Amino acid sequence: MRIRNRSRTLLFVLLPIAFGTAIAFAVRYVGLESVGTVHEQLTVSAETRHDAAPTYIGAVDVRSQAEEHLQPYALCLTDKQLYVGYVGSGRVDVFDKFFAYQRTLDLSTGAGSMISGIAADDTRLYVADYGRGEIRFYSLEGTLEDSYSWLPGKQDRLKPFGLTLHNGMLYVAELQQRQLLVITAVPSGKPTETGELLLRIPLHDNAPEQLDFPSSSFVTPDGRLLVSDMTAHRLQVYSCNGRFAGSITEAGDAALQSPHTLAMDDLPSPKLLARDKEIFDPSGVLCQGRIHMVDREAGEVVVFNALGEYLFRYGSSELGVPNGMVIDTGQRAVIIADAKYHCLHVYKY
Repeated sequence: MRIRNRSRTLLFVLLPIAFGTAIAFAVRYVGLESVGTVHEQLTVSAETRHDAAPTYIGAVDVRSQAEEHLQPYALCLTDKQLYVGYVGSGRVDVFDKFFAYQRTLDLSTGAGSMISGIAADDTRLYVADYGRGEIRFYSLEGTLEDSYSWLPGKQDRLKPFGLTLHNGMLYVAELQQRQLLVITAVPSGKPTETGELLLRIPLHDNAPEQLDFPSSSFVTPDGRLLVSDMTAHRLQVYSCNGRFAGSITEAGDAALQSPHTLAMDDLPSPKLLARDKEIFDPSGVLCQGRIHMVDREAGEVVVFNALGEYLFRYGSSELGVPNGMVIDTGQRAVIIADAKYHCLHVYKY
């Protein structure tokens, strides 16, 4: 019954994207900007308040003439490059940080490939393929180096959805087990072998709050684990060792609809920073940055302070079906993949 419900949930997640395609072709999105215009606006500095929403500066159309159907879904940002994966595809496009196209990587390993999560470091690209049930390791040039299909013991097949890389570990939102799995990001050199499983969240089957549809995760600077639970309409919070700490189900006067991708900027709260320094001087770690969370069905981004207190929402005027999100702290840019409008929306904070 649970597996059947998982399948129905996935259809619930993907069908609106398909329907949005027809609308997007019929009515061309008027907000699309040229790459040059978006980049130029990113270079303009302005004072940003902690309680102010980011400013929308435009969108970058990712489609080419030969690939009009492309619907961006998964994003990954490194110091030099932006990786974009697409709905129902094994294709990943690589752009520089100014949105100039560089190359295309074909990361499909066969029929049914669906890349749902991407992560990268200076030497390797990591991919969660939900369709084929694999976590794959690639060189930055797109050469397959290794793949994991099973959990240790080879009794549980992987069904990875979201993927986050932090301190050499992969945080995998896994739908078959309804858990967040922490797996080593070191390839074994033997394809189809399993990675080393370091942690399962929730820790036990009788944990106070189970996950229903974990779709994304994020590790805060002070080590808290945030996990979005899409169909349970909540954001789950865990300690660094996997202990349940609480959940967020509301943001202001509205309940969360479908929490998805998470990211964090580096804009501290003056109030919290001052309080923290009085207690822990010269720390301030807890008060650095704001948590941005894509509320997918609401078509908005919900923002909390570093302690999980609701601040504001933004994006309802521009976003169609938002999915992946990354934050470039160097350019103070929030980049959101929109499957409905075939573009990357860019906000500046």
